[in-house]
Amino acid sequence: MSRKITLAALIALSLSTPLHAAAGDTVADRVLGQRRFSTAIPYYVDGTVLDVSDLAIDRSAEPNRVYVASPDLNRVLGWSDIGRFRAGAPADLVLGQPSVFNGVDIPSYLGCPVPSAGTFCQPTRVAVDPAGNLYVADLQNFRVLEFDRPFAFDRVADRVFGQASFTARRLPARLTDVMDVTVDLAGNLWMIDPRGTRRILEFDAPLSHDTQADRVIEPAPEGSCASGPQAPPCSPVRLTVDPQGNLYVQDQNPGGPFRELVFQRPLTTDLSPDFTLVPLEPFLLPRGTFDTAGGLIFVSDQHVWRYPPPIGPDTVPEIVSPQLSIPFDGRPALDSRGNLYVASYTSLIPFDDSFVYVVNAPFQAQVSRIGRQARTAQGLAGPDILAIDRSSSPNHLYVVDIYNGVLGWRNAERFANGAPADLVLGGTGCSGGSASRFCPDSVTSRGGLAVDSRGNLWMADVDNHNLGGLSARSLCHPGALAFDRQDRLYVADLANHRVLLFEHPLTDDSASKVFGQPGFTQGSCNQGRSRRAATLCLGGFVSESYPIFFGASSLAVDPQGNLYVADTLNDRVLIYRDPRTSGAAADVVIGQDGFHQALHGTGARRFARGLLAVAVGPAGELYVADPGNDRVLEFRNPLRDTAADRVFGHADFATGGGPYPNNHLPPPTAANLLSPSGVAVDAEGNLFVADTAYDRVLEYDRP
Repeated sequence: MSRKITLAALIALSLSTPLHAAAGDTVADRVLGQRRFSTAIPYYVDGTVLDVSDLAIDRSAEPNRVYVASPDLNRVLGWSDIGRFRAGAPADLVLGQPSVFNGVDIPSYLGCPVPSAGTFCQPTRVAVDPAGNLYVADLQNFRVLEFDRPFAFDRVADRVFGQASFTARRLPARLTDVMDVTVDLAGNLWMIDPRGTRRILEFDAPLSHDTQADRVIEPAPEGSCASGPQAPPCSPVRLTVDPQGNLYVQDQNPGGPFRELVFQRPLTTDLSPDFTLVPLEPFLLPRGTFDTAGGLIFVSDQHVWRYPPPIGPDTVPEIVSPQLSIPFDGRPALDSRGNLYVASYTSLIPFDDSFVYVVNAPFQAQVSRIGRQARTAQGLAGPDILAIDRSSSPNHLYVVDIYNGVLGWRNAERFANGAPADLVLGGTGCSGGSASRFCPDSVTSRGGLAVDSRGNLWMADVDNHNLGGLSARSLCHPGALAFDRQDRLYVADLANHRVLLFEHPLTDDSASKVFGQPGFTQGSCNQGRSRRAATLCLGGFVSESYPIFFGASSLAVDPQGNLYVADTLNDRVLIYRDPRTSGAAADVVIGQDGFHQALHGTGARRFARGLLAVAVGPAGELYVADPGNDRVLEFRNPLRDTAADRVFGHADFATGGGPYPNNHLPPPTAANLLSPSGVAVDAEGNLFVADTAYDRVLEYDRP
C-alpha cells in the first residue's frame, strides 16, 4: 500500500493491534525515551561503553581495573575486572553521576552547574598512578581532580588542581579545549595547564606533598613559535611519560608541522626539549603508550607500530602487527598482559558512535570491539513529530526523532517508562529516490506523519522536493499530513505556502482544493501581501547568502471534518469549517485577535514566535504545542472560544520559556516541558507530547 503523490514521496506503511485509559491532569503519567521523568539524555544510557574519549588501565591490581572518560555524559565509568570490561559487562563504578543510568549532555562551559567534588563538566582525560589513584581532566571546569583509589574508598574527589577549591570555577584568560594529564612510575603528575596558558605543569608526588606545581615548562611566546627540534613547545596537546621518566609532548605549531618533543629526565635536568621524534608522516603524530620495555606503541594505517627503545632522535617506528581487520585510531593503553586497547572517540553530538578496540598480544590481525551504538530502540533524540493509529486496538504510536527514523510502539498507552520501540523504520539519513530511505524531518524543515483508517502510515519526504513549477500535482518541501474520516488527505506544501486536499490519494495524485493561495499556480508567503484569513506563510529562506529553505506546519482534522492549520510564520492557528465545501478562507483564528494581527507572547491567547503543532481529541478539544513558551495549550471548544482553558508545562499562562540564565536549563520533571514540538491524541483522549529538548515523549491519561 504505497504510492507517490507528485515528485515528493508520501510513503504508506503499516503496523497492527490493543489500548485503555485513566483520568488525569496536567502532570504526565508515562514517558518514552527516558527511564524516568527526571532525566533528559538523547540516547539510552546504561553502564556499558557509550562514548569514550580516553581510558586508563590500573595495572596495580590483578585483575586490572579500567576507567573510561565519558565527556558527552559527564561521567567516568570504572570496571574492577578488565575481563568483565572486555565481555561488555556494565561498569560497577560511576563517578560524576548518581548511577550508571544517568548522564547529562553539556555542550559548553556556559551550561556547567556549580562545581563540586563529585561532578564533572566534560571529563576528557583519565590517568592512574602506580598506587591506583585516579586523575581526571575536567575540561569545562578548567581543573584536574584526583580520587584516592575509587574502588576502595568513595566517589568524591580528594584533591583539585587548577582551582582554589572544589566549588571554585575561575575562567581562564583564554578558553581552551585542550587538556591532558599523565603520571610517571614515581607518582609524579604532569598536566597541560587547565587555565589555558599552554604551559606544562609538573607536581612532585602530589598525594604526599601539595597541589602547587613544582616545575613549569613555558611555551614559546604566541606568534613566535619555532619548529626546530629543540624549540620550546607552542601548543601542547598530549603528554606521555616512558618507564625511564622521559617526557613526550605532542605539540601543534600553527602553520607548521606537528612535533613530538622529548624531554629526557626533566626532573633531574633542565626543562628544554632534547630532540624531536621522527614522525611516521610529516603531519601525523603517534597517539601512543609505552610498553614495559620503553617502546612507544601506537596504531596507524591499520597497523600497530612501535618505536623500539632506546628511543633517540633517529629512531624510526616499525610495524609490529599484521594488517588489522578494522581501521581505527585513538588513544591507546596496555594491560599487564600486553593487550592493546584504543579509545576511538567521536562525539555523541550529533550522535555518532564511539568504541574501544582491542588488539591481543602478540599483536594479531583480528580486532575486537567494546561498546554499543548510541542509537537504540529505547532512546529518543529530539523527537518532534507524532502520529496515532486510531484504527487499531490498542492504538499505535509513531514518533520521528533527529535520526530521521520512525519508531513505533504497538500499545500507545500501556507501556512502561522507557519501553523500547516495537518497530524502527529508516533512520539511515535523507536520500532521494529510494523507498527505503526517506526524510520525514530535516535540519531546516519539518515533514509529517499521518495514519489512514486502514492503519497505513504516511510520511512526507520533506527534503525530496519538486522545483519544477506549481500545479495541483506538484509539491515543494511537503510537510504536515492529516486524514479525515473518509481518508481524504491534507498536505502542507511548505515552500508553496499552501495546504492541498487530495480526495482519493491512493488513486489520484491531483489535488482538488487549495488553501492559502487563490489557485494552484500561485505559491508565495501571504500571497505577497499582508496576512489575511485566506493566506498562509509556512516557511522561507534563511538569507540571500544562505539560500536554504526552512519550513514547518502542522495539520489536524476534528471528528466533524473541520481543518486546523498551524500557520507557522504568522504565529497563529487557523480553523476552516467544513473545508471541502466552504471557501478557501479560514473561519477562526487562534493566537491573534484578528486575521490581520501579528502578535506573540504568553497568556491564554498568544503563542511564542516560531513553530506550532496541533492535535484534536475525540471530543473536539484542541491541543497546541507552543515550543517557544515551553508549553502545550488546551482549547476545550476552539470553534467558539479562542482562549486556552489549560496549560501543560507551566503553573500558569503568564510563564513563558527561555532564554535561561547562563543556559542553565530547568531540570526535567513530569510537570514541565522544554520546547515541545509535537502533539497527538489517541481514541480515548490520552495526550502525547513530543518534549523535544528533553528528548522524550510524555503521555497524559485523559487530561
